Amino acid sequence: MERLFLLDYKVKKQIVEIALTAVGVMFQKLSRRSDEMKAELAGWDDGRRFALGILPHGPSVTLQYAGGRVKYLGKGVRDADVAIYFKNIDSALLVFTGQMGAHTAAIQCRTAIHGDLTYAMQMVRAMDIVVAYLMPGFMHGPLFKRPPKMGVKQQLVKAGAMIELPVGLIFNAAK
Repeated sequence: MERLFLLDYKVKKQIVEIALTAVGVMFQKLSRRSDEMKAELAGWDDGRRFALGILPHGPSVTLQYAGGRVKYLGKGVRDADVAIYFKNIDSALLVFTGQMGAHTAAIQCRTAIHGDLTYAMQMVRAMDIVVAYLMPGFMHGPLFKRPPKMGVKQQLVKAGAMIELPVGLIFNAAK
């Protein structure tokens, strides 16, 4: 963990930018394929925008829920109804490299919320689903209070999403 903090800021920023794009792409994929994600998003208002980023001027991404699906809008905060910000790049790295769960980052005051707290909690629950599908199972222990159990159907959805992820990263890198 200490070695991560020794990296140059530009390298840290690149790692976080790639991770944020991966989260955005995976949100898109899972909103179409995962029953758990569909159930979590069912109560969301159509057109809701949410963002995830790093303070003070770090990378960020915006997503929008519309028509029963999440769409990755691209880099930057774009008129978001709610945004969750990591307070610095090192805190974001801990979460995006699987060394710390998002709930632990929140408890340790490594994040800040801008917008409706109810929306933020719904966003966190949806992000937990994304993380469960994005990270390998052996990393789930430190990332979740209770590691999710995935059946055969969820494993197939995960495999399909992971196969498509590199293409999604390439196509969405310029957004």
